[in-house]
Amino acid sequence: MPRGDKSTATVTRRERDLKAYSLALSGISVRGIMKELEIKSTQTAWSAIERGKKFAIEKGIDAEQRRIDIDRLFRETLGLLAAT
Repeated sequence: MPRGDKSTATVTRRERDLKAYSLALSGISVRGIMKELEIKSTQTAWSAIERGKKFAIEKGIDAEQRRIDIDRLFRETLGLLAAT
């Protein structure tokens, strides 16, 4: 007999994995990702990043758009640092 509805857990994990991958693309360290997503081990965090990357590639999420976003955030950060 099945042990409950796993589809909700799968969707939640997929969302977490995509968030982990997005944070990694944004330059957040693995430790920062662990803190942000309340992940307890570095292995779990690395696995989440890799699964998020794989899912993004499979679903055709535009990597070029992500690079543009990251570049914009980097320029904004440099601008803020230069202003201080």
